[in-house]
Amino acid sequence: MGVMNSIGASICQKRLAQTTPKEWTEDPYFICHLLALAQLQERKLDLPKPTIYTSRLLVTNVLDRECILCYEAQITTELLNGLRNPKDATSPMKWPTIRRRRVPYKPYLTFAGRLVAELVAPSPLPSHGPFNPSDDVNGVFEYGRKRPREQGDNGSYIASKEMRGSFMSGLRRR
Repeated sequence: MGVMNSIGASICQKRLAQTTPKEWTEDPYFICHLLALAQLQERKLDLPKPTIYTSRLLVTNVLDRECILCYEAQITTELLNGLRNPKDATSPMKWPTIRRRRVPYKPYLTFAGRLVAELVAPSPLPSHGPFNPSDDVNGVFEYGRKRPREQGDNGSYIASKEMRGSFMSGLRRR
């Protein structure tokens, strides 16, 4: 048995708070699941190599008794190849746009049919189905954006003024 490291535990809690999204529905790790589903489709489907795979992920929360969330992303073969062989990626990869839709449980008798309709709905985004636009939860969100940079006088890139300001204020707080 060891001694409780209260300083280490405090640092761990602070880091966890920094990386945990305020809304569970905006967890950035959902993109990992969507990418894995696209990779599985690429390996398992005997189709001529499409340029886009559509991944859909259903997510529930034990506290949410009103709806289930459906995340959808269109992932390009170019992105999958770039992730598989990063050295071969010669240009910046475009990360997918993710759509998040709410599928209400009620009325219960039609839930299965509505869910199947959402899952097999043809893409392109936005998804089609028997749902109102009000079912859309915050619409679209994107991952993979880099921090803004500005070009300096000597041609090198530096962090934008906003990024430098937030970095410096973080140093002053310490």
